[in-house]
Amino acid sequence: MYADYVSALCQHLAERGHEALLWGDIAVEMPEILGKLPHDAMLLNWLYSPEITEEKVRLVAESGAQQYVCSAVHCWNALLPHLDDAWNNISRLARYGVKYKAAGVLVTDWGDYGHVNDPRMDITGMIYGAQCAWNPLADTDVESLNRSISIAEYGDQSGEYVSQLRQATQCVAFGWDDAVHYLELDEGGHALNRDVLASMWTDDEAVTASIRSSDSLDEARRGLLQWLAPKLEHAQDMNRDLKTAALRLSVAISHSAAGHADIAQAAVVAIEGQRLFNDFGRLIAQQVGVVDGAYSADVARATARGLEEWGEQYCDVWRSVSEESELRHVRDIIWRCADALRDGEPEAPDAAVSQVH
Repeated sequence: MYADYVSALCQHLAERGHEALLWGDIAVEMPEILGKLPHDAMLLNWLYSPEITEEKVRLVAESGAQQYVCSAVHCWNALLPHLDDAWNNISRLARYGVKYKAAGVLVTDWGDYGHVNDPRMDITGMIYGAQCAWNPLADTDVESLNRSISIAEYGDQSGEYVSQLRQATQCVAFGWDDAVHYLELDEGGHALNRDVLASMWTDDEAVTASIRSSDSLDEARRGLLQWLAPKLEHAQDMNRDLKTAALRLSVAISHSAAGHADIAQAAVVAIEGQRLFNDFGRLIAQQVGVVDGAYSADVARATARGLEEWGEQYCDVWRSVSEESELRHVRDIIWRCADALRDGEPEAPDAAVSQVH
C-alpha cells in the first residue's frame, strides 16, 4: 500500500516537472518496498545515531535506489547542542555516503518538545556538515576544527568558543527532555499517561522495559529518576562547571568583532537554564530518596523562583530570533517545574509538549 501510494505521488510530481524526495525510513525498515519505488525518486536516508553503521546505507545502494545520507546536528529536545554526537554522526555518515555513491548529504535539525533549542545552537553542527560534505574522507582532528570554527564563525581569536560550548554540553544531569517526560507522565489527577510511558527511552534496554512496565505515576517517575541518579548525584559539580563554561564563553566572545554578542547571550542563557534544570532534577530525586542529600524546601522555593525568572529571560531571547510559535508550551513546562518544587504535584496542561513538532 505504501509503495503504491508513493509511486503514484512521485508520478504525479514527475508529470509536473518536479523531482520527488522522500524520507526513507519506512522503505529502509521494510526492504521489500525498495524495489517497488520509482527509480527517479530520491530517498532521504536519515540515520541519526552517533554510532551509526553503514548497513542501511549499503542496503539502499544495493537496491539500486538513489539516496541522500541524512545526519543531524543533535540539538533537539535540549537547551545545549550535543556536539560530540553531532560530529560522530555527521562524519561517519558522510564517509558511508562516499563509499556507497550517495547523490548527496543533508544535515538536519528538529524541534520536538516545543523546539526549546535556540537555532543559533545549530551553527557548529551545520559547519561540521559543510566540512564533511567538502572533504568527507579527510582525517579531520575535531579539536582543531573547533578552534577554526571559533575563529572563522564566531570571531573568537582565542579559538576557545566551541570547546567551551562543548564543555557545557557535557554537564547535563537533567535535560529538557527529562523534564518533559517527568511532567507529562501525569495525564491529570495523578493518573499515569500510558502513551507517554510507551515512548520512554533510556540507553539501557532493561531499564527502558522496567520503566515502561510501571503501573503507577509514582513508579514511572521513580524509575526515570533512578536511571538518571548517577548523573544527578553529580549535579552540583556539573553546575560549577557550567558556571565556569558560561564565564569562559563570555570571555571568548569578547575577543570577537562586534555582532557576536547575541550568540553569546543565547549560549549563556541556555547554560543558566541547564543549571536550573539540573537543580530541579536533583531536588525531586532527593524528595523521593533516589539520590543522597536532605531535601530542602527553601532551596526548592529558591530554584522555583530562579526557573520563573530565567523563563522570562529565555522568552526575550526566543523572541529575538523567532515568532511566538511553541513558546507557550515551553513556558508551560518551565512554570510547571516551578510549581512542582513549590506544591509537589503540578496540574497537567491542556496539550502535551511532546506531541508538538
